[in-house]
Amino acid sequence: MITLMNKLDDENYIIQQRDVLDVADAFIRENHFDEFLKDVDFKQEINGIGHYDANKRVIFFNENKILEKCYSLYNSLLSHHDIDENYDTYFINFYYLFILYHEFAHVLRKVKYENSFNEENIYTYLYEMCVTMIDKDRDFYTKNHQFFPIEIEANNIGFYKAYSLMSYTKLPAKECKVMQYQYLKSLLRNYQKVDGSKIITPIEKLAEMKEDVDLDKIIDLSSHENIPRSERLNLGLPISLKEYDGIAKEKQKLLVK
Repeated sequence: MITLMNKLDDENYIIQQRDVLDVADAFIRENHFDEFLKDVDFKQEINGIGHYDANKRVIFFNENKILEKCYSLYNSLLSHHDIDENYDTYFINFYYLFILYHEFAHVLRKVKYENSFNEENIYTYLYEMCVTMIDKDRDFYTKNHQFFPIEIEANNIGFYKAYSLMSYTKLPAKECKVMQYQYLKSLLRNYQKVDGSKIITPIEKLAEMKEDVDLDKIIDLSSHENIPRSERLNLGLPISLKEYDGIAKEKQKLLVK
């Protein structure tokens, strides 16, 4: 990881396959995750940019599609923020790290699920619900994955980890704030403020589309276990208007025109 951090400080360097394999190897060894992840594969053709196959214990990546996605996200960012284009590779690497740690987050959730399999808690319930829904209707999942708790969590962890790592580079403060803004934006993604007083959450939107989602049970488990705001955001669960406005205000302060 230290080697990669040194590379990330080079304004001409873009993350390579070898870097991903090295980081994955360290991730497996440091956490003793051999039982859940044994390899990262860039060779097999996949439809998307990345996919964790828990049965095969492999994360599959399509490097060409990853880079296409990174450049697409960066170009979109340029149209909304006044950032120095000389730092383009930093933002490409930021999004590459986001994609990498998004998949690592799926591994971590699988590990946590297996370690608490016999416990009835909100995390176990949501994981089983998501896996069951995906197995029953993968097309629905593909079209609406942004509302699934396991995907919301992976996105938020991915953005947070990417921002945390890039904040240690020589990237100027203004550009770092843009990355922090992207993380906060991720937290509120798919939450919707209605009539200035009601917050519609991702899990509520999912419940409207699929009867498999027992919203009452989810709210009950969430309330009973006193899940902190950060975790509720990570899973797309209900938050208060005050909590929503607080994050929105913090996000707005970072906005760079």
